[in-house]
Amino acid sequence: MFYDKKELGARIKLLRKKHGFTQEQFSEMLNMTVNHLYKIEAGMRNVSIDLLVEIAAHFDTSLDYLVLRKETEIDQQEIRSAITVLSEIVQKK
Repeated sequence: MFYDKKELGARIKLLRKKHGFTQEQFSEMLNMTVNHLYKIEAGMRNVSIDLLVEIAAHFDTSLDYLVLRKETEIDQQEIRSAITVLSEIVQKK
């Protein structure tokens, strides 16, 4: 298993789009230029560990998922929604 910056960039791009951010919005959140984010997403530029940690925090995912895709990304919002629904069912009983 090897680190592949193109795959990392593709995962970052997928997460960014899934969360509804444009490159402009997300690059602003990360305090970087749009060009820098574009190069990361295209796999043309490596990412520092500090930036990886920040990206993982923004998307509530793990570094394992971002770097190696060792685990599936867990959508925390879906989990919270399921807990809410289950709690309401239990309370009705």
